[in-house]
Amino acid sequence: MKNKEKTTWLQTAGILLFAAACTMALYSLYLCFGSDIWYDELFTEGFISQPVGRMISLAVKDVHPPLYYLLVKIAVDFCRFFVPSANAVIISKVVSVLPYLGLLGYSLVFLRRRYGWLCAGLFSFCIFAMPQMANYTTEVRMYGFALFFITAAFFHAGAILENGGKRNWIALTVFGICAAYTHYFAAVSAAVLYVGLAVLLYVRKKDTRTKSLLTWILCVGISVLAYLPWLPDAVGQVSQVRENYWILPLTLSCFGGCVKFVLKPSTGYQWPDYVLAVLLFVLLAGLLAAAFFKRKEDEKKAGEDVYAFFGLCILAGTALFGIAVSFLMRPVFIYRYMLPSMGCFWFGFVSLLSRQKKKRVLVPALVLLCLVGVADYSAFAKGEFLKKEQMDRTLEELSRIGEEDAVIFNFDQVQAVAGYYMDQESWLYGNEPESLIKEMFPDIHGIQDMEGIRQKLQEGQRVWFIGSGLIREDILKEWAKEGILSVETADSCLLERYWFNIYRLELGGMTGTAERTISRVKD
Repeated sequence: MKNKEKTTWLQTAGILLFAAACTMALYSLYLCFGSDIWYDELFTEGFISQPVGRMISLAVKDVHPPLYYLLVKIAVDFCRFFVPSANAVIISKVVSVLPYLGLLGYSLVFLRRRYGWLCAGLFSFCIFAMPQMANYTTEVRMYGFALFFITAAFFHAGAILENGGKRNWIALTVFGICAAYTHYFAAVSAAVLYVGLAVLLYVRKKDTRTKSLLTWILCVGISVLAYLPWLPDAVGQVSQVRENYWILPLTLSCFGGCVKFVLKPSTGYQWPDYVLAVLLFVLLAGLLAAAFFKRKEDEKKAGEDVYAFFGLCILAGTALFGIAVSFLMRPVFIYRYMLPSMGCFWFGFVSLLSRQKKKRVLVPALVLLCLVGVADYSAFAKGEFLKKEQMDRTLEELSRIGEEDAVIFNFDQVQAVAGYYMDQESWLYGNEPESLIKEMFPDIHGIQDMEGIRQKLQEGQRVWFIGSGLIREDILKEWAKEGILSVETADSCLLERYWFNIYRLELGGMTGTAERTISRVKD
């Protein structure tokens, strides 16, 4: 009776956690109905607006493989076939939620059958609510799909270790190839997964070792052959990264930074966030220590512990590879590149925890995870609401800029993103926009000095300056010395994550031009 009550309690907890994950999924879908994007997301929107052939040729000049862009383009074109005026940004955001829904499906079917409701529900909850995870449910980038492909491949690798099966080998191969075509660090995670699987097959499949390893070699060979068509372009992109890339050099503090990225919530309250991160780290360390010291007590449990540890190692191996390359060659690694392997990490964490038999350990641990999850997802939702509210005001202010007006920017990312909504020519002061952005958005230009601005004013054109950062004050002072004056018309406008002020420029001694406002902001 006591065991039955315990089973019922664990099952109920798992179902409630799964229901919470479904609620967060629906809420993320609701949050998709906002039109704000930032610079990285602009690349996605730029690529999918092109014909497929041109999209691929432009993607070659980027630093990511093309599969994600193809998936988003298919979704946008499909929706616009039925509703031609459908908003591409909203569709793209909804597409970003789909891989998370796919992981919910795996939890409900795959994990529940093998590990029970508590493991399935807790994993589903972590995928949405743990630090960093919610941010990518609505971001128009490839990280959610990379997360899905690697996590699904990992689940099928676990099934291969249990009982083999052609379907699992096929799924592992397909998902691994898709991951490599989605993000290069997802390819690294897939490689780490394959290496770890080979080691475990060699150690655990003594009776069928040769057959299993031959099948493994076949899957690796198919994966390599499937990647050959893209390999020359991948080499070209890597060469481009070696010559010039924006990622900054790493320091030894990056190891702690990786841990913080994975475990530290982002509620905005520094000390509580750090305390929760430390508690999660201590909990994980305790679970690993307990698994190590009890490894000889139960052979089946030890095998499950090894698989859970395998999930943690995929994340660690991905991060260590990126850090090593960054130190030995040139910087190529940033923390968000760990995201594709974080599904494996959280499964390992959840697997170790959900099999805990001591209630005095399990209950506080579940409370801790729920506390972290609720705090982090709430902060994410609050931030999305703030951006939506501010975006409405920003679009209203941008709509006051006339169709024939000249618009000057001092920050290339703001120029590119604002230009997407304004749909008119703009100029970047003192620099040139990124070449790939200029190819996708031909209305974006550079202007090297203030003489070009003066000429526009002398010709009677109304000129606006959208100034970002404190440097805008220095620019305005420089212009004022040369007789170009400014009148602030709007302050503290927020465009997704970019704050700026809007100024109208005039030549010294001139009165303001007649008001004329033509709305050019996209719906």
